[in-house]
Amino acid sequence: MALDTVPWFIGGGAEHSPEVARLLAYTATGGAQGVTQAGDLRVAALAVPGTAVRIYPGSAVLPNRYPGGGQQSYMVRNESASTEVQIPATGSTGGATRYIILRVDDPQYPGQLTPADVKFGPYVRATYVSSITNLAYPHVVLAKIVQPANTGTITQAMITDLREVANPRTLEVVRPNPIIMSDTGLALGATGADGEVFPNAGGTQSIDIPTWATRVQIRAEWLGVRIPSSAGYGEYWAEYGPYLRPSTRAYTSQRFNWDADETSPVYRTNWIMHDDLYVPAAVRGTSQVFYMKGRILLDKVNKPALDAKSGVVMSVRFLELADPSDS
Repeated sequence: MALDTVPWFIGGGAEHSPEVARLLAYTATGGAQGVTQAGDLRVAALAVPGTAVRIYPGSAVLPNRYPGGGQQSYMVRNESASTEVQIPATGSTGGATRYIILRVDDPQYPGQLTPADVKFGPYVRATYVSSITNLAYPHVVLAKIVQPANTGTITQAMITDLREVANPRTLEVVRPNPIIMSDTGLALGATGADGEVFPNAGGTQSIDIPTWATRVQIRAEWLGVRIPSSAGYGEYWAEYGPYLRPSTRAYTSQRFNWDADETSPVYRTNWIMHDDLYVPAAVRGTSQVFYMKGRILLDKVNKPALDAKSGVVMSVRFLELADPSDS
């Protein structure tokens, strides 16, 4: 291929090729394919389920898949929730699986549709295909519809979200907290179902949640927990978000068990938990408290505790993944 003699961007009336313009989009997005933000281009059943599905507003980047179209990308936008795709009814012989996509028809490449209006197109359309394997044109996959036999009405239960964010963001916050001699409230004593903050020193962390975060991976570590003889067993976990009730936050990780080794008089161990939780829209862009908590299920006299040889670490990793929710 000859050198394109007009780079991006030359003023003074220079004429730039569409390939160079698409190279800009490709480079800016790292050659990625997908929606721009987590809530973009969600596919849903109609408010009153019918023979179509609706694509909600948003935008996406579509790498050029035409032969000879390497290192180029198209960028598309849906500005309202009025875009619908009609889905044909299935017959008595069986169901059907269909994929909702946005595709680009660029008449620069052989075999592509030429729109009736060269100036306004359309050059992009929403449609369905029966397979997404080896599609030789720019496209982005939004959803899968599994339609039973003898079915014309598309319900939400038939729709599976397949969107991916083209350039997802991540943010990791790590809060280590070594215990010092003056710290108090370092013995685990709660037995109720809500447990208690453990420890009081470092067991709560106020963390800003990004506006774009849809998932959070929480890792909490209790390091050098002192286990005396006859300490029993119990649980430890993490919580975050607004109050659900006094001393209990709305969103919680799985609960993990600790179990004392009664054959050892005194020993130290680490408690570690890791979980992946949804971030509801209501708490995105807000500051929330993340709790490290524990409780005793069977108290055999002595209690696990932290001391000046111990420490805790709260780590949270926020992810931007496609969000199928509308709230």
